[in-house]
Amino acid sequence: MRDQWEVISFKLNDSRRYRRTVGSIAGSCITAAIPLLASFKQDICLASLDIIESGLLAIAKVEAAYKHERGIKEAIEEALESLSLYQLKDTLEATEEEADENRLLPAMNKIWPFLVTCIQNRNPVAVRRCLNVISNVVQICGGDFFTRRFHTDGTHFWKLLTTSPFRKMSNFKDEKTPLQLPYRNSSVTSEDSLAETSYLKVQIAVLNMVADLCSNKRSATALELVLKKLCGLAVGIACSNVAGLRDASLNALHGLASIDNLNLNLNSILFLLD
Repeated sequence: MRDQWEVISFKLNDSRRYRRTVGSIAGSCITAAIPLLASFKQDICLASLDIIESGLLAIAKVEAAYKHERGIKEAIEEALESLSLYQLKDTLEATEEEADENRLLPAMNKIWPFLVTCIQNRNPVAVRRCLNVISNVVQICGGDFFTRRFHTDGTHFWKLLTTSPFRKMSNFKDEKTPLQLPYRNSSVTSEDSLAETSYLKVQIAVLNMVADLCSNKRSATALELVLKKLCGLAVGIACSNVAGLRDASLNALHGLASIDNLNLNLNSILFLLD
């Protein structure tokens, strides 16, 4: 009996050390990748977005493993006490402070300003990938954390929907860049304006992000403070008859209408649009 409990205890300690290692590596990778989100170079920006997304997912799993591990440790300690195996109980590694595994939201707090900067990138491929990453990480972290952030920084997102795809994005050229890192190229020419098809794809990516966030109860709260703004934009796009945007705008409206506290008669509007 004692031998079996020794094996279980050793496995728990090994699992804890493995979890700490994974969390530490994921955190280090995220820290290294964060500044690269501000790069104008497409390959660098895309690589950093991949690292950020994978790193946050790993940290989320590490936090979930930590909570599960605590429950297992408590059950093992109770069993060892009932069997009077106090010496074996002492071999269990002490549980670290809970703050030690509270890594996800602090990491996201550091990442968010750089994601906003990435959204202001003039490379449509990087912008679309960034929107997809934001959609995924909000669902990983939970929408409550982002409610104020979308309210404060949402202008940078919704501006992508309000600018016509058939004229140059002069408003972006006039916009003050919030972050200017040493290795960023500060000279931007008129060639940086997006092509029509590329810009439409960016708009579709924004609408898809809205639809994805609304369809997940865990992330839907992120848009609570900007619902009316988004509904107005989505309805306007749906009525604009711009080829390629109608389906995406209707999906976004269906998602917005699914949020329980939304009281804007969107179902009636959707009935007319459909």
